[in-house]
Amino acid sequence: MKRCKTGHYRRLIAVLAATLLLVAGCATLAMPTQTDATWATSQWPGTTEADLLRGRTLYVKRCAGCHALKRPERFPTSTWEEHLDEMAKRSALAADERELVLHFLVTMSRPAIAPPSAPPIATARSGPQ
Repeated sequence: MKRCKTGHYRRLIAVLAATLLLVAGCATLAMPTQTDATWATSQWPGTTEADLLRGRTLYVKRCAGCHALKRPERFPTSTWEEHLDEMAKRSALAADERELVLHFLVTMSRPAIAPPSAPPIATARSGPQ
């Protein structure tokens, strides 16, 4: 009976760990909505919800192969372009793919719009007693 080499087990563990990170990253990464697409269209006319979803898919497939995915909402929108420029070279993203990923990341990292606050509730003051 042949013994498996230690290197084989290490590779198997590395593949399993990478798969686990990919699955975990996908589970917590928000899906773009029509509201997101409406906002994105105001920034990049013609951007659709499907474009944002393609950007998300590229982000997951190309970036999670090397490192854990960063959740877009945890970083300011201003950081993504520079970060993506550096990573696009490493991941061999084409220019159109880079734009899709950028639009997804910037859209999903924009500050949430807080609902308008309700006017203060008037309280009746009682006169001096």
